[in-house]
Amino acid sequence: MFAINRIMAVIDPGSETQRALARAAEFARKLDAELILFLCDYSASLADSPLLSASIQSRGRQAFIHEKKLWLEQLAQPLREQGIVVDTEAVWGKRFYAEAIRKCLRSHVDLVVKATEHHSKIRRTFFSSSDWHLIRECPAAVLLVKLDELPAEAKLIAAVDPVAEQGAPPHFDRKIIDAAEWLRDKLQASLSVVHWYESPYFPADEDKIPPAVKQTHEEMLAALLADCDVAPENVHLRAGENEQALLELVSATHADMVIMGAVARYFLERLVIGSSAEKILDRLPCDILVLKPDGFVSPVML
Repeated sequence: MFAINRIMAVIDPGSETQRALARAAEFARKLDAELILFLCDYSASLADSPLLSASIQSRGRQAFIHEKKLWLEQLAQPLREQGIVVDTEAVWGKRFYAEAIRKCLRSHVDLVVKATEHHSKIRRTFFSSSDWHLIRECPAAVLLVKLDELPAEAKLIAAVDPVAEQGAPPHFDRKIIDAAEWLRDKLQASLSVVHWYESPYFPADEDKIPPAVKQTHEEMLAALLADCDVAPENVHLRAGENEQALLELVSATHADMVIMGAVARYFLERLVIGSSAEKILDRLPCDILVLKPDGFVSPVML
């Protein structure tokens, strides 16, 4: 059964606004989860230098991280007063994503929350390389936050691929649906499900796709959702290119969050590997929750 018991908010040491912290705290309250405030920072002036002894550099780094830890404690105190169980950790490092993943492994984190900056005028987000590493390599679910806040009645979209390529993890679509239904109930949100498909053999035009191809997708999507609590009017089967099909649905439904899966040789590989990823994830104007299949092993080790 899908559940989120421990949430890690990635704190940006260079930002005055902490969107990830706000969303993580909201989720911790609504999901009755523990919260970790995690910060990874680095100072070039305290890096290896031939002008400073190793002991001086070590003391400088310890003082640097201690100061960050005190700041995290200041952020944590109001949340603790609200009844949220909050832990804090500040670490030294240049590759933040690797340290964040190691923290997930050490503390058995279920959800990582990280803010991204979405530029509505040009409909782009510009994910950093660290964002992509988290999407690919973090064993926990990753919530990439674009919205300042979720509305009281949030709209969720679960993106599934029941006609997955050979080698896809078994039951992964079911996990995506379970997670989406669980979040819908906990957040008192609404839920839609989308499956889009395209074929190199036929035009990305629904009217020109052979009926047998469409029927196969319809039947497999119906089988996936047979025992799910999703209204028929909220189930969408689309033919077309990945980017356009999902963007149109997000726009039409005014979705606040898209829930999807990521793993090699599966649904999001088309998005994560190559330019398709940049097109669709960057242009989505809503929050994005990326899940991994059961048994996923991160290439980042403790």
